[in-house]
Amino acid sequence: SLVSPRLCAVWGEGASVTACLLSQILAGRGRTGLAALTSRYDGTPEPLLRALERLNCRSLVVALPETACALDRRADTAVLLSCGMGEAAERLMRGCDRMVVNLDDPDGVPERDCPVPVWTISERRNEADLTARNLRLLPYRTEFEAVSGTDICRLSVPLPEGLGLYPGLAAAAAALSFGVTLEESARRLHRAEPVPVGMIPLPRCSPFAAAGYFDADGGVGV
Repeated sequence: SLVSPRLCAVWGEGASVTACLLSQILAGRGRTGLAALTSRYDGTPEPLLRALERLNCRSLVVALPETACALDRRADTAVLLSCGMGEAAERLMRGCDRMVVNLDDPDGVPERDCPVPVWTISERRNEADLTARNLRLLPYRTEFEAVSGTDICRLSVPLPEGLGLYPGLAAAAAALSFGVTLEESARRLHRAEPVPVGMIPLPRCSPFAAAGYFDADGGVGV
């Protein structure tokens, strides 16, 4: 039987990596579909999302390039890694139920201008909903403490020399909006991959899109 999965759309620099990490986090709650589009993909992601729905994915994550057209459906959560992007951002912002934005982005979307609730991420800024502190740069990983209110959890992201800070922080914040705790995100991220390793690909997929799904009991399981 078909399901009605929840959708997260990720836009901006690092969208594909962030979406891949988030997909592996959400897979801990059930099969999760990932559609990561490149700037050469000239169609709507809707056919890919419908194919993933038919595979009974509980959650869907789509990474959109900067040239992306509008989604054909409303997103439960939109993650804007970088803003100041004009019409594409405006469409995404008005086509979601909540947003995750980066307070450290100089072109960040002000909360007062958003028509939906905004969850913010930042490195060290206390006013953010999810803050990264005590950053540790390793040759193969990025580690930091993610702080949300009184909750503190150390995240280890499989990207070297600090490159995992914002993708990991954004993925954890988006996962919170799906009801996944920081502790659960930490467990999944520790076993995650920054590219779709272990994803079962969709047949006949465009060469300009990676599309497939992660299962909870797959190679990236807890």
